[in-house]
Amino acid sequence: GHGEMAPGCLAGCLQCLGAGFTNLRQPAPVTSEQERLLGRVRLQDGQAAQQADIWQGEVSKADDKLDKSSLAVVDGIHCQLRGPHTEASTMAADNRRVVVTELERTAIIMIGYQNDYFSPTGVLSSVIEASRAEVLQKTLNLVNQLIDTTVLLIATPILFTEDYSELVEPSGILKVIKDVGAFRSGSPGAETIPEIAQFGGRIMSVPGKRGLNAFMGTKLEQILRQEGITDVVLCGAVTSVCIDSTGRAAHERGFRVHQLSDCTCGRTVFEQQHYTQEIFPIYADVCTAGEITNRILDVERRKQPHMQVYCPPSPQASLDVNIKASKAWSCKQDRFARTAVILIGYQNDYFSPTGVLRSVVEASCERVLSKTMDMLHQLFRTDVLLVATPIIFTPSYSELIQPSGILKVIKDVGAFQAGTQGAELVQQLADLGGRLKVVP
Repeated sequence: GHGEMAPGCLAGCLQCLGAGFTNLRQPAPVTSEQERLLGRVRLQDGQAAQQADIWQGEVSKADDKLDKSSLAVVDGIHCQLRGPHTEASTMAADNRRVVVTELERTAIIMIGYQNDYFSPTGVLSSVIEASRAEVLQKTLNLVNQLIDTTVLLIATPILFTEDYSELVEPSGILKVIKDVGAFRSGSPGAETIPEIAQFGGRIMSVPGKRGLNAFMGTKLEQILRQEGITDVVLCGAVTSVCIDSTGRAAHERGFRVHQLSDCTCGRTVFEQQHYTQEIFPIYADVCTAGEITNRILDVERRKQPHMQVYCPPSPQASLDVNIKASKAWSCKQDRFARTAVILIGYQNDYFSPTGVLRSVVEASCERVLSKTMDMLHQLFRTDVLLVATPIIFTPSYSELIQPSGILKVIKDVGAFQAGTQGAELVQQLADLGGRLKVVP
């Protein structure tokens, strides 16, 4: 499954796509809490459309679409919202947290604390206008309480060259950043805000971030490994973009992730509430800055009653991401010059009528499977690489040590066990034979 596939390799003919599911095991009951952890979210009253529109087009247009009164006042771990539903939202967040074990070695990763976001004159300050003052204050409280502990404090600023040559045909938020001239190296807007800069070398600055994920293009993972970090706490801006992207990346790298509901800036109340209550709990512990601080200090006191100031290692040179070579290669390529379609989760435990997790995707699975097969049918005789990436565990789930969130649910209901019908690809994909490359 890890070998190379010759470009343009086409195998077999498209076979019948109508085969059904047979002899599947009976599903274990899925509780309502498990369904929620797996992300069964229904968006109502056009809120999804409102959220999707925010970053489209110019920032001025986005500003017109923002409901200033509904923007979140957020800072670190608990979702504190302005509006009539504050108490109910907070209670819901409390009930949906992932249970985690005791903190061991913690890093606080601060994202976006730069003038273009947090200064009143920053070119993107209007995006987080309602929440930035409170988020900044809670962040400073967090840092001040942890400054004399062994906690690793890290800032991951995003910086671009004057002409944004790193960005080749950018889209979404990166296009907006380029269009409005944000985060240009050497500009006041790209500088770390004075409130954070005052801590000097106690906060390690890790350069190299030029996208949404603070691990890409930086030595962040290397530093965390060298320091023996087990737990990562995220704060800053923006909740649905860099905070979520970095949190998922940390989780995938084996770190325990803690998302601060009152130290992260959402663009709207709905966005902040949706992410802290429905998205983050899938892979992270969601808590407030005060709660995480108390937990860290409890661990620190047990480890060393007489705490000393921690001296972080000297920042290392940023990772060479070979931007010029990447840009030169990209500029020579047409869009979709060589494309791969990656298929995730097309297994019986999701898509079979008797799959143990079918109820989680019940509302959309038939439509999604039908449209997927339509797409594959049209691409079958092209040179597009078709790849399936099934998730499979041993019968004892020995790969999962103290699983939380979605992985705990998978283990609890016995999903995706190697050798079971539920772990197999749905018959429609299996019928594609060698045309579909399966990457285990």
